[in-house]
Amino acid sequence: MSHNVRLVSLDFSKAFDTVRHNSLALQLASMPIPDFVYNWVLALLQNRVHCTKFCGIISSYKRINASIIQGSGLGPVNFLSLISKLKLLYAGNRIFKYADDCCLVIPASNIDTTDAELKHIAEWARNCNLRLNHSKSCEIIIRRPRSKTFDSPPPHSRDRTG
Repeated sequence: MSHNVRLVSLDFSKAFDTVRHNSLALQLASMPIPDFVYNWVLALLQNRVHCTKFCGIISSYKRINASIIQGSGLGPVNFLSLISKLKLLYAGNRIFKYADDCCLVIPASNIDTTDAELKHIAEWARNCNLRLNHSKSCEIIIRRPRSKTFDSPPPHSRDRTG
């Protein structure tokens, strides 16, 4: 019996910058939150614009239909609302989510499901206008240490005779 798990740490590229407002609105609408909270979040995201100033020249304003306000208390919560829709394909596999970081945990008994789970997560991400950052994602195999058995008790640190 193998006592190990595969842990894949996943990172989404510029996750807070790419979340579409309409995707977030659909997810929030499906959650049991009060209407005034839903409307407040949408009001915060609607009619946002951006311009850039460089060498004293200001660009024209462009509407923003994607991004979550970073540095706000709502940014991580809104992203978690969106990512809560991400579910795995196989029983026994687990995913732990924190803001834009996820850890996929696959036990040895399911190790052959790894590719399918990763493809599923990448497809989900594409549908949400997110992209996995492969250079910041990594994998580690965690093994349970072998049990140690002793034929005799371990030696003492000092001799107590005499």
